[in-house]
Amino acid sequence: MFYTIRETLIASKRAPLLTGLSAAMVGLALFVVGLFGLAAYNVRVYMETLEERVEVVAYLRDDATTAEIADMAGALSSLPAVLAVDVVTKSEALERAYSELPEFSEILSDLEVNPLPASLEIQLRPGNRTAETADRIAEQAGLYPAVEEVQYGQEWVVKLFTLRRMGVVTTTVLGTAFAVVAALIIGTAVRIAIFARQEEIKIMQLVGARD
Repeated sequence: MFYTIRETLIASKRAPLLTGLSAAMVGLALFVVGLFGLAAYNVRVYMETLEERVEVVAYLRDDATTAEIADMAGALSSLPAVLAVDVVTKSEALERAYSELPEFSEILSDLEVNPLPASLEIQLRPGNRTAETADRIAEQAGLYPAVEEVQYGQEWVVKLFTLRRMGVVTTTVLGTAFAVVAALIIGTAVRIAIFARQEEIKIMQLVGARD
């Protein structure tokens, strides 16, 4: 290690410009690769955050009984692709509307009857948050008589996974391109370093050194 450091210092004194250029090129290559890796990681985390919002919501009829709701929640929870099923009552739905839509608080407070339905929020397991799985779960939930409507934002989910596939392809292509560029830059830096010590290499070859 000390020999390597000593030789590096000697080489930098002999050809400071070439040595500095080589170091700068290697540093630039590593910086570009690291920057791309950080960007790719942030994109992946963002896409995973969006996927967590994929869920199926089954809106219930006003005459649905507590027993029916409990049976539906239990049956849907047992499905392999389902992570959890949350029961949202009419009063809880109204409270959410107050907190999430404060601009309509006056209108909501003037209502004599709560118009919002109770619902079952069906969360999907990681790896099953796809448009196909959401559509299948929505069909199963819609078979229950107490369910009035099922929604999961089909268009939004399809666009999300289309964007994800595009992101994977783009990341792969750009990652390969950056890796090739980094390899070329480092290879050029090595050739510059060899050129800087060309005279020393020739002398060593004359005394019997091999490549």
